[in-house]
Amino acid sequence: RDKRELELGKEHPLVAEAISGIGGAYSMMGRDGEARPYYEQALAMAGHTVGTGTVIYARYAMLLGIATQVTDLQRAHGYFQSALEVFTRVVPESAPEAVAHLNLSMVSLELADYPATERHVRRSVALYEKLYGPDHPKVGAVLTVLGTMLTRTERWDEAEQALRRSLDITERAMGKDSVSTAYSLAALGDLLVSHGRPREALEYLTRATAIRAVQVDEARDVAPGTILHGRALMALGRRKEALQVVRASRARIAASPEVGADVLARLDAWITSPQP
Repeated sequence: RDKRELELGKEHPLVAEAISGIGGAYSMMGRDGEARPYYEQALAMAGHTVGTGTVIYARYAMLLGIATQVTDLQRAHGYFQSALEVFTRVVPESAPEAVAHLNLSMVSLELADYPATERHVRRSVALYEKLYGPDHPKVGAVLTVLGTMLTRTERWDEAEQALRRSLDITERAMGKDSVSTAYSLAALGDLLVSHGRPREALEYLTRATAIRAVQVDEARDVAPGTILHGRALMALGRRKEALQVVRASRARIAASPEVGADVLARLDAWITSPQP
């Protein structure tokens, strides 16, 4: 970075790229809080040098949104929306537009804005199918978001259709033991538990837990799937086994640097609850 500043000047786009790269290094280590100031600086520099209506600016906005969404969903939504507006105008029906719609759908899902979730996720599915074909793993990933939204709005049949298609695509494209498959398995298990079908759910949730048990890099994402596994066992009257599953997952991830106190607290709350 310092060398580029000396050679090109502080406001050169390549300096912004170098600054963004520092943010990217922090993001890869799961340190989004430290990444954000670098993305913010790169975004501001891009706005001054190449303009807010450029793909470069939109790309930095996307990176900043991803680094922000864990702590501030509304701000992340704003960054993703800004990026989408640029991509839709400058590179319409492209992979960047599809990704922006996907990111907006996930943020909207967490904000419980289900109409917006559905609008963005269906657009993302359509774009990915057009760009890569109906059986591409990106399609499978987006269908997981669609199925989750449909589960939360109790549109059971539509949700199951989307999630079973997601699982089929993901298993064939990524393998039966991939992290992506674990996400699809957990989402389908969530649907089945929520729909009062815990016995069916258990098969999928047991597989998801087994996959995540050997995926150290995914430690932060263990809690939701583990609790779903526990819920399914509880619904079948298997309380002791449910607690064993959740405690084992907690013990495994406790030492991971990627796991914050909030994740462990969520597992602890479930374990100590009189009726988890």
